[in-house]
Formats: sequence, structure tokens, C-alpha cells
Amino acid sequence: MERPKFSFSILIIPAVMLAIAAVAWPHLPEQIPVHFDLQGNPNGYGSRWVLIALSFMALGIGILLQAVPSIDPKKENYSKFGREYRLIIWASEVLMLICQLCTIGFALGYPVNIAFVISFAVGVLIAVCGNFMPRFSFNYFCGIRTPWTLASEEVWFRTHRMGGKIFYVCGLLLILLPFLPAAVQGVVLAGTILLLFVPCVYSYFLYRKLKKGLS
Repeated sequence: MERPKFSFSILIIPAVMLAIAAVAWPHLPEQIPVHFDLQGNPNGYGSRWVLIALSFMALGIGILLQAVPSIDPKKENYSKFGREYRLIIWASEVLMLICQLCTIGFALGYPVNIAFVISFAVGVLIAVCGNFMPRFSFNYFCGIRTPWTLASEEVWFRTHRMGGKIFYVCGLLLILLPFLPAAVQGVVLAGTILLLFVPCVYSYFLYRKLKKGLS
């Protein structure tokens, strides 16, 4: 199986985003909400040109992720998780599309629950990555890249097997976050972010353990 090749399908979602921005443009105010708190209340505003920037950001992410396998010294390993890698690219662009739609909807006065939608979408993306993570073959760009996972394929494999479970749990926590009392949402969010660093710490201690076993 060949490594993932450049696909023009990554242009579809950015093109859709540009079209949506063009249709909504005449109806939008000059300043639109671009940042929200955990309860979905706007606490930051910016120019409506942010919608165009989001479209090109989605395009840039797609092109960058498509180009990565061709410059990775371990490029042949991408063929072992090519389907999963392509789905992650699509999921990343879809997340950008959801962000744009939520921003436009809120700016136009629709009752969009930003906190729920974004937390759910990001949670799904992280959970999907967690589900795919154990299948990531050794490479230098995609996955949990620490000095210790990159120094040992055994550490890489075991860290991603454990890290996949951690990411999946973190994704579920983000999906459930909007349903929790406002008083504990910040604590849960902070705990979730800290939990994402557990695989990095695990890779260090695993590398030391394996190195001692070989000495």
C-alpha cells in the first residue's frame, strides 16, 4: 500500500466555507463575536474577515497535513494508517467549518449554543484521534512525539496504545462538559488538559525502564 497521496478533496470544505462566508457577508455586522466563555457567552469581538481567515486556515491545515508524509523520513510507515490519517485531516477541516457556522449563526442572532457545539465537536475529534492512535506507525510528525517515543519504536507503540485510551476518555469528558454545572466546568476542563500530558510523562518513565532493562 502506498503512503497517502495529495488529494484535491481537501479543497472541498475550505471552498464551502468561502461560499458560506460570501452568502452571509451582506447580513453580518462589521464586528462579530469571535471568542466565547465556557457558558457560550461572547467575550471577544473581531472583524467579519475572521470568517475568510478561517476558510484559509482550514485550507492551510489540509495542505500541510497532506504534505507531511512526503517529507517524513519514515514516509513509508504512513501506508499502515493511511485511512485513519485521511479521516483526521477531514475531521480537522470539519471542525473549522463547525466553528465558522457557529460564529455566523450567533452573529445573525440565532440561538446557537456555542459552548455545547464546540465542546462536542472538539471532544469527538479528540476521541476519534484516541481511537486511531494505537494504529499510528512510527513517524516524526503524527502522534505523540516526545524525545523518548522518537528514540524507541517500542516506547512509541506502547505510549500510543496507552495514549489512545487517555485521548478517548478526554474526548468523552469534553463531550459531557456542557452538561456539567458551571461551577465545575473549569476544573474538569483543566483536568482534561492535564490528562492529555500523561502519555508524555509515561513515555519518559517507560523509556528509562526499558533502557535499564537492556543495560
